[in-house]
Amino acid sequence: MKLSCTQENLNRALTAVEKIITKSAALPVLSNVLLEVDGGRLKISTTNLEVGINYWIGAKIEQAGGITAPARVLTSFVTKLPNAKINIEDSQNKTLIIKTNEATANIKGLDAKEFPIIPQLKESALCEVKNIDLKNALLSTIIAVAQNEIRPEISGVFLSFDMAKNTLTVVGTDSFRLAEKIISLTPASGEKTGEQESASVILPKNTANELIRILDNADRARVTLSVNQVLFEMDGINLISRLIDGKYPDYKQIIPSAFKTKVLLETKALANSIKMASLFSDARLMNLSLKTNAAESLIEVRAESGEIGSHHSKIKANIEGEDIEAVFKHKDLLEGLAGVSDEKVVLGLNGASSPAVLKPANEKSNYLYVILPLTV
Repeated sequence: MKLSCTQENLNRALTAVEKIITKSAALPVLSNVLLEVDGGRLKISTTNLEVGINYWIGAKIEQAGGITAPARVLTSFVTKLPNAKINIEDSQNKTLIIKTNEATANIKGLDAKEFPIIPQLKESALCEVKNIDLKNALLSTIIAVAQNEIRPEISGVFLSFDMAKNTLTVVGTDSFRLAEKIISLTPASGEKTGEQESASVILPKNTANELIRILDNADRARVTLSVNQVLFEMDGINLISRLIDGKYPDYKQIIPSAFKTKVLLETKALANSIKMASLFSDARLMNLSLKTNAAESLIEVRAESGEIGSHHSKIKANIEGEDIEAVFKHKDLLEGLAGVSDEKVVLGLNGASSPAVLKPANEKSNYLYVILPLTV
Protein backbone atom coordinates (compact mmCIF):
# COMPACT_ATOMS: atom_id res chain seq x y z
CA MET A 1 0.00 0.00 0.00
CA LYS A 2 1.25 3.45 -0.92
CA LEU A 3 -0.74 6.67 -0.92
CA SER A 4 -0.91 10.28 0.21
CA CYS A 5 -3.65 12.32 1.90
CA THR A 6 -4.05 15.43 4.03
CA GLN A 7 -3.44 15.46 7.78
CA GLU A 8 -6.81 17.13 8.33
CA ASN A 9 -8.79 14.35 6.62
CA LEU A 10 -6.81 11.52 8.19
CA ASN A 11 -7.02 13.05 11.66
CA ARG A 12 -10.78 13.58 11.37
CA ALA A 13 -11.30 9.96 10.33
CA LEU A 14 -9.07 8.47 13.02
CA THR A 15 -10.69 10.59 15.72
CA ALA A 16 -14.13 9.42 14.59
CA VAL A 17 -13.37 5.69 14.56
CA GLU A 18 -10.92 5.10 17.41
CA LYS A 19 -13.32 5.72 20.30
CA ILE A 20 -14.98 2.29 20.01
CA ILE A 21 -11.73 0.38 20.41
CA THR A 22 -11.35 -1.95 23.38
CA LYS A 23 -8.30 -3.90 24.50
CA SER A 24 -8.53 -7.65 24.11
CA ALA A 25 -5.82 -10.07 25.23
CA ALA A 26 -7.48 -12.81 23.21
CA LEU A 27 -7.67 -10.71 20.03
CA PRO A 28 -4.95 -7.99 20.02
CA VAL A 29 -5.95 -6.79 16.54
CA LEU A 30 -9.07 -5.21 18.10
CA SER A 31 -6.76 -2.51 19.46
CA ASN A 32 -5.78 -1.66 15.91
CA VAL A 33 -7.25 0.44 13.15
CA LEU A 34 -7.44 -1.01 9.64
CA LEU A 35 -6.19 1.15 6.76
CA GLU A 36 -6.88 -0.17 3.29
CA VAL A 37 -7.36 1.09 -0.24
CA ASP A 38 -10.99 0.83 -1.31
CA GLY A 39 -12.36 2.13 -4.60
CA GLY A 40 -9.75 4.82 -5.09
CA ARG A 41 -10.08 6.07 -1.51
CA LEU A 42 -8.52 5.24 1.85
CA LYS A 43 -10.89 3.32 4.13
CA ILE A 44 -10.25 3.47 7.86
CA SER A 45 -12.05 0.90 10.04
CA THR A 46 -12.36 -0.14 13.68
CA THR A 47 -14.53 -2.65 15.52
CA ASN A 48 -15.10 -4.06 19.00
CA LEU A 49 -17.18 -6.96 17.60
CA GLU A 50 -20.40 -5.24 18.72
CA VAL A 51 -19.97 -2.04 16.72
CA GLY A 52 -17.99 -1.41 13.54
CA ILE A 53 -17.22 1.93 11.89
CA ASN A 54 -15.92 2.52 8.36
CA TYR A 55 -14.69 5.97 7.30
CA TRP A 56 -13.57 6.85 3.76
CA ILE A 57 -11.34 9.80 2.88
CA GLY A 58 -9.92 11.09 -0.38
CA ALA A 59 -6.37 10.02 -1.18
CA LYS A 60 -3.91 9.83 -4.05
CA ILE A 61 -3.41 6.10 -4.51
CA GLU A 62 -0.14 4.76 -5.89
CA GLN A 63 -0.45 1.16 -4.76
CA ALA A 64 -3.33 -0.87 -3.29
CA GLY A 65 -3.10 -2.84 -0.07
CA GLY A 66 -3.87 -2.66 3.62
CA ILE A 67 -2.43 -2.90 7.12
CA THR A 68 -3.56 -2.53 10.72
CA ALA A 69 -1.79 -0.34 13.28
CA PRO A 70 -2.30 0.47 16.98
CA ALA A 71 -5.10 3.03 16.97
CA ARG A 72 -4.04 5.04 20.01
CA VAL A 73 -0.46 5.50 18.80
CA LEU A 74 -1.45 6.30 15.23
CA THR A 75 -4.17 8.76 16.22
CA SER A 76 -1.98 10.53 18.77
CA PHE A 77 0.85 10.88 16.26
CA VAL A 78 -1.31 12.16 13.40
CA THR A 79 -3.05 14.64 15.70
CA LYS A 80 0.30 16.29 16.45
CA LEU A 81 1.29 16.68 12.79
CA PRO A 82 0.78 19.99 10.95
CA ASN A 83 -2.06 20.24 8.45
CA ALA A 84 -0.15 19.22 5.37
CA LYS A 85 0.37 16.31 3.00
CA ILE A 86 1.02 12.91 4.59
CA ASN A 87 2.63 9.99 2.77
CA ILE A 88 1.55 6.53 3.91
CA GLU A 89 2.93 3.12 3.00
CA ASP A 90 3.46 -0.30 4.51
CA SER A 91 6.56 -2.43 4.47
CA GLN A 92 6.91 -6.18 4.05
CA ASN A 93 7.55 -6.63 7.78
CA LYS A 94 4.08 -5.24 8.63
CA THR A 95 5.22 -1.75 9.55
CA LEU A 96 3.15 1.33 8.77
CA ILE A 97 5.31 4.22 7.59
CA ILE A 98 3.98 7.77 8.01
CA LYS A 99 6.01 10.56 6.41
CA THR A 100 5.73 14.34 6.23
CA ASN A 101 8.33 16.96 5.36
CA GLU A 102 9.09 17.34 9.07
CA ALA A 103 8.65 13.88 10.58
CA THR A 104 8.67 10.14 9.95
CA ALA A 105 7.15 7.37 12.05
CA ASN A 106 7.51 3.61 11.69
CA ILE A 107 4.62 1.95 13.52
CA LYS A 108 4.58 -1.81 13.98
CA GLY A 109 1.30 -3.30 12.84
CA LEU A 110 -0.49 -6.54 12.07
CA ASP A 111 -1.58 -8.13 8.81
CA ALA A 112 -4.85 -6.74 7.45
CA LYS A 113 -6.08 -10.34 7.08
CA GLU A 114 -6.16 -10.67 10.89
CA PHE A 115 -8.70 -7.85 11.21
CA PRO A 116 -12.29 -9.09 11.83
CA ILE A 117 -14.63 -8.72 8.88
CA ILE A 118 -17.15 -5.93 9.47
CA PRO A 119 -20.40 -7.34 8.05
CA GLN A 120 -22.36 -5.76 5.22
CA LEU A 121 -26.15 -5.98 5.29
CA LYS A 122 -27.87 -7.44 2.24
CA GLU A 123 -31.28 -6.02 3.16
CA SER A 124 -32.68 -2.93 1.44
CA ALA A 125 -32.52 0.37 3.28
CA LEU A 126 -35.61 1.19 5.33
CA CYS A 127 -35.53 4.98 5.59
CA GLU A 128 -33.52 8.18 5.89
CA VAL A 129 -33.44 10.65 8.79
CA LYS A 130 -31.90 14.06 9.31
CA ASN A 131 -28.78 13.67 11.41
CA ILE A 132 -29.48 16.71 13.58
CA ASP A 133 -32.94 15.32 14.41
CA LEU A 134 -31.59 11.85 15.23
CA LYS A 135 -28.78 13.28 17.34
CA ASN A 136 -31.15 15.46 19.36
CA ALA A 137 -33.54 12.53 19.83
CA LEU A 138 -30.75 10.28 21.11
CA LEU A 139 -29.38 12.98 23.42
CA SER A 140 -32.87 13.58 24.83
CA THR A 141 -33.57 9.91 25.56
CA ILE A 142 -30.29 8.17 26.33
CA ILE A 143 -30.19 9.86 29.73
CA ALA A 144 -33.10 7.65 30.86
CA VAL A 145 -31.64 4.32 29.67
CA ALA A 146 -30.97 1.78 32.42
CA GLN A 147 -27.36 1.77 33.64
CA ASN A 148 -27.12 -1.99 34.26
CA GLU A 149 -27.85 -5.11 32.26
CA ILE A 150 -30.08 -6.93 34.74
CA ARG A 151 -32.87 -6.26 32.25
CA PRO A 152 -31.11 -6.19 28.85
CA GLU A 153 -34.23 -5.00 27.03
CA ILE A 154 -34.11 -1.60 28.79
CA SER A 155 -30.31 -1.24 28.69
CA GLY A 156 -30.57 0.24 25.19
CA VAL A 157 -32.45 2.87 23.21
CA PHE A 158 -35.74 1.77 21.66
CA LEU A 159 -36.23 2.78 18.01
CA SER A 160 -39.71 2.38 16.50
CA PHE A 161 -40.04 3.06 12.77
CA ASP A 162 -43.62 3.83 11.69
CA MET A 163 -43.51 3.74 7.90
CA ALA A 164 -47.22 4.63 7.57
CA LYS A 165 -46.80 7.87 9.53
CA ASN A 166 -43.19 8.50 8.44
CA THR A 167 -42.04 8.85 12.04
CA LEU A 168 -39.26 7.44 14.19
CA THR A 169 -39.98 7.20 17.91
CA VAL A 170 -36.90 7.12 20.15
CA VAL A 171 -37.32 5.97 23.77
CA GLY A 172 -35.18 5.41 26.84
CA THR A 173 -36.29 4.14 30.26
CA ASP A 174 -34.91 2.68 33.47
CA SER A 175 -38.35 1.94 35.00
CA PHE A 176 -38.14 5.07 37.21
CA ARG A 177 -38.17 7.59 34.39
CA LEU A 178 -38.83 7.58 30.67
CA ALA A 179 -37.97 9.90 27.78
CA GLU A 180 -39.64 9.82 24.36
CA LYS A 181 -38.86 11.88 21.27
CA ILE A 182 -40.62 11.55 17.90
CA ILE A 183 -38.90 12.74 14.71
CA SER A 184 -39.71 12.62 11.01
CA LEU A 185 -38.27 10.13 8.56
CA THR A 186 -38.49 9.65 4.81
CA PRO A 187 -38.76 6.29 3.04
CA ALA A 188 -35.54 5.10 1.42
CA SER A 189 -35.04 6.28 -2.15
CA GLY A 190 -37.38 4.52 -4.55
CA GLU A 191 -39.87 3.58 -1.85
CA LYS A 192 -43.24 5.17 -1.13
CA THR A 193 -44.86 5.92 2.21
CA GLY A 194 -46.43 2.79 3.68
CA GLU A 195 -44.83 0.37 1.19
CA GLN A 196 -42.31 -0.91 3.72
CA GLU A 197 -43.21 -2.62 6.96
CA SER A 198 -42.83 -0.78 10.24
CA ALA A 199 -40.16 -2.12 12.57
CA SER A 200 -38.83 -1.74 16.11
CA VAL A 201 -35.34 -2.46 17.46
CA ILE A 202 -33.31 -1.93 20.63
CA LEU A 203 -30.01 -0.15 20.05
CA PRO A 204 -27.22 -0.77 22.61
CA LYS A 205 -26.44 2.31 24.70
CA ASN A 206 -22.77 2.27 23.68
CA THR A 207 -23.79 2.26 20.02
CA ALA A 208 -26.13 5.19 20.60
CA ASN A 209 -23.28 7.15 22.18
CA GLU A 210 -20.99 6.44 19.23
CA LEU A 211 -23.74 7.40 16.80
CA ILE A 212 -24.20 10.72 18.61
CA ARG A 213 -20.49 11.42 18.11
CA ILE A 214 -20.35 10.76 14.37
CA LEU A 215 -23.69 12.20 13.26
CA ASP A 216 -22.12 15.65 12.89
CA ASN A 217 -20.09 14.34 9.95
CA ALA A 218 -23.04 14.40 7.52
CA ASP A 219 -26.54 15.81 6.96
CA ARG A 220 -28.58 12.62 6.63
CA ALA A 221 -28.35 8.97 7.64
CA ARG A 222 -29.71 6.01 5.71
CA VAL A 223 -30.98 3.23 7.99
CA THR A 224 -30.97 -0.48 7.14
CA LEU A 225 -32.22 -3.22 9.46
CA SER A 226 -31.62 -6.95 9.58
CA VAL A 227 -32.72 -9.55 12.11
CA ASN A 228 -29.99 -8.69 14.62
CA GLN A 229 -28.08 -5.73 13.17
CA VAL A 230 -28.59 -2.11 12.13
CA LEU A 231 -26.61 -0.04 9.64
CA PHE A 232 -26.41 3.75 9.56
CA GLU A 233 -24.91 5.02 6.30
CA MET A 234 -23.78 8.61 5.86
CA ASP A 235 -21.67 10.45 3.33
CA GLY A 236 -18.26 8.81 3.64
CA ILE A 237 -18.95 7.02 6.91
CA ASN A 238 -21.07 4.15 8.17
CA LEU A 239 -21.73 2.44 11.47
CA ILE A 240 -23.02 -1.09 11.90
CA SER A 241 -24.06 -2.56 15.22
CA ARG A 242 -25.56 -5.60 16.82
CA LEU A 243 -29.01 -5.14 18.31
CA ILE A 244 -30.23 -6.13 21.77
CA ASP A 245 -32.37 -9.23 21.65
CA GLY A 246 -35.61 -8.99 23.59
CA LYS A 247 -39.01 -7.34 23.74
CA TYR A 248 -39.16 -3.72 24.83
CA PRO A 249 -41.77 -3.09 27.55
CA ASP A 250 -45.10 -1.50 26.65
CA TYR A 251 -43.97 1.87 27.95
CA LYS A 252 -47.12 3.68 26.80
CA GLN A 253 -48.95 2.19 29.78
CA ILE A 254 -47.02 4.31 32.28
CA ILE A 255 -47.54 7.64 30.49
CA PRO A 256 -50.37 9.48 32.29
CA SER A 257 -53.26 10.45 30.03
CA ALA A 258 -54.65 13.10 32.40
CA PHE A 259 -53.41 15.21 35.32
CA LYS A 260 -54.84 16.53 38.56
CA THR A 261 -52.62 19.59 38.17
CA LYS A 262 -51.01 21.21 35.11
CA VAL A 263 -48.32 23.86 35.48
CA LEU A 264 -47.10 26.12 32.67
CA LEU A 265 -43.88 28.03 33.36
CA GLU A 266 -40.64 29.23 31.80
CA THR A 267 -38.19 26.40 31.14
CA LYS A 268 -35.11 28.44 32.04
CA ALA A 269 -36.64 29.71 35.29
CA LEU A 270 -37.46 26.18 36.44
CA ALA A 271 -34.02 24.87 35.48
CA ASN A 272 -32.25 27.72 37.30
CA SER A 273 -34.29 27.20 40.47
CA ILE A 274 -33.54 23.47 40.43
CA LYS A 275 -29.83 24.17 39.95
CA MET A 276 -29.83 26.54 42.94
CA ALA A 277 -31.75 24.08 45.08
CA SER A 278 -29.37 21.25 44.14
CA LEU A 279 -26.62 23.05 46.06
CA PHE A 280 -28.59 22.52 49.26
CA SER A 281 -30.02 19.04 48.69
CA ASP A 282 -28.89 15.92 50.50
CA ALA A 283 -25.70 14.70 48.81
CA ARG A 284 -26.86 11.08 48.84
CA LEU A 285 -30.55 11.45 47.94
CA MET A 286 -30.16 14.52 45.68
CA ASN A 287 -33.78 15.34 46.53
CA LEU A 288 -35.81 18.53 46.32
CA SER A 289 -39.52 19.27 46.49
CA LEU A 290 -41.81 21.01 44.02
CA LYS A 291 -45.03 22.44 45.45
CA THR A 292 -47.75 24.19 43.49
CA ASN A 293 -49.50 27.25 44.90
CA ALA A 294 -52.48 27.85 42.63
CA ALA A 295 -53.85 30.76 44.69
CA GLU A 296 -50.69 32.80 44.15
CA SER A 297 -49.81 31.34 40.70
CA LEU A 298 -46.48 30.07 41.98
CA ILE A 299 -44.50 26.87 42.10
CA GLU A 300 -42.16 26.57 45.06
CA VAL A 301 -38.83 24.77 44.99
CA ARG A 302 -37.31 23.63 48.29
CA ALA A 303 -34.20 21.72 49.32
CA GLU A 304 -32.58 21.11 52.68
CA SER A 305 -29.42 19.49 53.99
CA GLY A 306 -28.41 19.10 57.61
CA GLU A 307 -24.79 19.78 56.68
CA ILE A 308 -25.27 22.76 54.34
CA GLY A 309 -28.55 24.53 55.04
CA SER A 310 -31.76 25.14 53.13
CA HIS A 311 -33.09 26.79 49.99
CA HIS A 312 -36.51 28.10 48.98
CA SER A 313 -37.40 29.79 45.70
CA LYS A 314 -40.64 30.76 43.94
CA ILE A 315 -41.41 30.75 40.21
CA LYS A 316 -44.34 32.43 38.51
CA ALA A 317 -46.56 29.88 36.78
CA ASN A 318 -50.00 29.29 35.32
CA ILE A 319 -51.57 26.52 37.38
CA GLU A 320 -54.71 24.50 36.73
CA GLY A 321 -55.92 22.06 39.38
CA GLU A 322 -55.27 21.28 43.03
CA ASP A 323 -52.12 22.04 45.00
CA ILE A 324 -49.65 19.14 44.99
CA GLU A 325 -46.22 18.64 46.53
CA ALA A 326 -43.84 15.98 45.21
CA VAL A 327 -40.17 15.16 45.77
CA PHE A 328 -37.74 14.40 42.92
CA LYS A 329 -34.03 13.91 42.28
CA HIS A 330 -32.69 17.21 41.00
CA LYS A 331 -30.44 15.39 38.52
CA ASP A 332 -33.39 13.59 36.96
CA LEU A 333 -35.38 16.81 36.61
CA LEU A 334 -32.50 18.69 34.99
CA GLU A 335 -31.80 15.89 32.53
CA GLY A 336 -35.45 15.85 31.52
CA LEU A 337 -35.54 19.63 31.10
CA ALA A 338 -32.47 19.45 28.86
CA GLY A 339 -34.67 17.83 26.23
CA VAL A 340 -37.11 20.77 26.27
CA SER A 341 -36.03 23.28 23.62
CA ASP A 342 -39.09 25.53 24.01
CA GLU A 343 -39.14 28.65 26.18
CA LYS A 344 -42.02 27.24 28.22
CA VAL A 345 -42.55 23.81 29.73
CA VAL A 346 -45.64 21.97 30.99
CA LEU A 347 -45.38 20.02 34.24
CA GLY A 348 -48.17 17.50 34.79
CA LEU A 349 -48.71 16.18 38.34
CA ASN A 350 -51.00 13.53 39.81
CA GLY A 351 -49.79 13.37 43.40
CA ALA A 352 -46.81 12.73 45.63
CA SER A 353 -46.35 9.14 44.45
CA SER A 354 -47.71 9.16 40.89
CA PRO A 355 -45.67 9.66 37.69
CA ALA A 356 -45.14 13.29 36.66
CA VAL A 357 -44.59 14.51 33.12
CA LEU A 358 -42.42 17.26 31.65
CA LYS A 359 -43.07 18.30 28.07
CA PRO A 360 -42.65 21.39 25.89
CA ALA A 361 -45.58 23.79 25.76
CA ASN A 362 -45.45 23.46 21.99
CA GLU A 363 -46.96 20.05 21.19
CA LYS A 364 -45.14 20.00 17.84
CA SER A 365 -41.87 19.41 19.70
CA ASN A 366 -42.96 15.77 20.17
CA TYR A 367 -40.99 15.23 23.38
CA LEU A 368 -42.06 14.05 26.81
CA TYR A 369 -40.32 12.99 29.98
CA VAL A 370 -41.97 10.85 32.65
CA ILE A 371 -40.49 10.75 36.14
CA LEU A 372 -41.52 8.98 39.34
CA PRO A 373 -41.41 11.05 42.54
CA LEU A 374 -39.26 9.85 45.43
CA THR A 375 -40.95 8.24 48.40
CA VAL A 376 -40.07 10.25 51.50
